[in-house]
Amino acid sequence: MQEFTSAASAQGVAGYVTMNWADQKHDVILRSAAELAKVEHRRIA
Repeated sequence: MQEFTSAASAQGVAGYVTMNWADQKHDVILRSAAELAKVEHRRIA
């Protein structure tokens, strides 16, 4: 995983966004490319 992070940083990737769009609730997850263990999660109702 560390090799992937180094390659992503070299290409200018700042982070990754994942969205789970459901009928009643929606989840948005943001993960830093520099610190893969750092994850922010938000639920949009």
